[in-house]
Amino acid sequence: TVTAYGLTPGMYVGTSIVVTLVITRPPQCSSGGITVVPSFGSNDANFVPDAGVEFNVGSSSLSKDVVLTASQSSVGYVPLSIPISGTCSSIYAPAISNASSIRVFPKESVTLSSWSNMTSPSDGAYLVYVGNVIPIFIDLGTPAIKHTGVTVVLSFAGLPGSIALSPTTVVFPAGVNKSTVNLTGITDTAAADLSVSVSVGAGIFVPVGPIKVKVLRTIPISLAFVPSAQLIVQGRDLALSLIHISEPTRLLSISYAVFCLKKKKKNLPPAITHRTKKRS
Repeated sequence: TVTAYGLTPGMYVGTSIVVTLVITRPPQCSSGGITVVPSFGSNDANFVPDAGVEFNVGSSSLSKDVVLTASQSSVGYVPLSIPISGTCSSIYAPAISNASSIRVFPKESVTLSSWSNMTSPSDGAYLVYVGNVIPIFIDLGTPAIKHTGVTVVLSFAGLPGSIALSPTTVVFPAGVNKSTVNLTGITDTAAADLSVSVSVGAGIFVPVGPIKVKVLRTIPISLAFVPSAQLIVQGRDLALSLIHISEPTRLLSISYAVFCLKKKKKNLPPAITHRTKKRS
């Protein structure tokens, strides 16, 4: 028999594995040998060498390697075929099992985002004020095949020193697909790209575009002092004046009053002066 070992049930586009073709015994015929050309019958995955491998009469080799590279994603699982040709082909048969099928998945995505209510209506940039912090969410999605570890690096194309990222490099342990980075606004700057690159796992994970981040100046708040108003401090005596004047709004006699609250004297009740005028 001829058997293929090293197959995996799933692969990502652009990745490769080594498949070992094993025969049970050397070719036993007068001359020649056999040629084995493994194939999935589609362009989803290709073997190198594509012409297959040869096992010749007189050779003691029982195994040879081929490289399988996934070229495009497949809709479902594609079965492996092992055609055998050559002068000794009649005494060999392929050993195919249910595990000899493979599915090719598209590459996974790495996305960045933050709070949806912190975006600019004009350009969609995420906004952060100087001295404030917003989270940056890094998401690997739900991989079709559990990863064994991914490392990504964040970079900002805006004014150098205008933001601080903690951390800049994020390591995802095996099976972990989400992480959060804190972004602090340092200096106000125009909207610029915040990008992510994959340093470990780049053959499987691909960044999906940058996001824009804009750092805004803090909003100034002015405190106006009204000379006619004084603060009341607990435990301290202050002189307070309350004046209410009613101006005439109709052609009738009207009165107006002025009330003055004077500083309380020791052991004396506060004095209140009430003056009334009659005017026409």
